[in-house]
Amino acid sequence: MRPTLRKALPLLVVAGVLVGLAGPASASNTMHGGCWLYLAPDPSFPGFYDVVMGESSTTQDGSGAPVSAIVECDLLIDGVETPSTYLTASGTGSQSGTLYSAFSASSPSPVIQLCQRVSYDERVTFTPWDCQTVSVGFTPPPS
Repeated sequence: MRPTLRKALPLLVVAGVLVGLAGPASASNTMHGGCWLYLAPDPSFPGFYDVVMGESSTTQDGSGAPVSAIVECDLLIDGVETPSTYLTASGTGSQSGTLYSAFSASSPSPVIQLCQRVSYDERVTFTPWDCQTVSVGFTPPPS
């Protein structure tokens, strides 16, 4: 693990408050929580960024019973998918996962977006990709 990521991990524990990102794929399914991101420039390698991305959520149907879901998280750098920054988490009632990665940006001030979508019912219904522009530091899912 790179030194920058080791320094970032304690911050994630303190700042890890999650709020829902994407709405339900159908009126009866709901999700609370979602994708989050910690992004830091690598001081040893200009133009490179260290990434800790995660997903933590719960899903239920209209009656409150747990429902199966697959949550996908992805980073876009200047509008392009970035290799090694894609994460999926699945489960019935709760989903979670963490990804440690790094990427290089071709521009000095890249536009970085954290994107998420949810599929319920074994990939039968999907929410559209929901992307938000992020900056260096911790980014919880938006409310």
